[in-house]
Amino acid sequence: MKMARFIIFMILMFTLFTCSSLVKPEDSEVPDYVAHPEGYVSMLLPPNGFSAATPWFCGIHLDDQDESSYIDLDYMRLYAVIGGQSVLLYSDDYSTAGSVSGGLYLKHPWFGSSDFHDDEIPYTAYPDSGFVRLHTSDRNDRVFHLWNRYRSLVPVNAEKCWVEVNCRITGPAGVQIGMDFWRDLNAPYAGYNVNNVEAGASDWYFQSAYWQIIRFGNGSISDRASYFPPSTVLIY
Repeated sequence: MKMARFIIFMILMFTLFTCSSLVKPEDSEVPDYVAHPEGYVSMLLPPNGFSAATPWFCGIHLDDQDESSYIDLDYMRLYAVIGGQSVLLYSDDYSTAGSVSGGLYLKHPWFGSSDFHDDEIPYTAYPDSGFVRLHTSDRNDRVFHLWNRYRSLVPVNAEKCWVEVNCRITGPAGVQIGMDFWRDLNAPYAGYNVNNVEAGASDWYFQSAYWQIIRFGNGSISDRASYFPPSTVLIY
């Protein structure tokens, strides 16, 4: 009986520690300069005239902070639901130099109201551990905007598309993910809502001691992250 009580006590303490060490979206102040302070869904299937999709990721260092920050990124995946089952369309698994696709966009004003960006993203690859580290505080003036290396055609029988990202946020930084639909696999960016339209975005997520699997489009309007303590996931 004493052993059973002890085990129950240890489980409760571990649960309390795990929950208290996580910074959920509502516990942190979302910067007022971002385009989407809260998650939203516009569409989960491409509209007429659009046939391709790609996930995206935004990472920022929070302003007015003396601490440094970085974001570890494991993968970014695009799924389609067909016949009630999620089918992987494409996955960028980050671990090597050259595996990151995206750019550094102006943070003030958000994205600079244009497509102007720097291509040189400061990051370090850890191939033995299978992730890259984005050095967000090295470019506090920029949004680290990433997308899948290749777009994916959305199957005609898809019921919806959704996105999943596995990341770990350290220090004063924030992450939001989302998805765009494109006219085809190769259409160039031609301005707002011309060759691509935004499907929606997740909530913002902040510092956590653990890896977070963040999803957009797989459930409610803005899916909560799944948090994995050391007992259930490899901490690199």
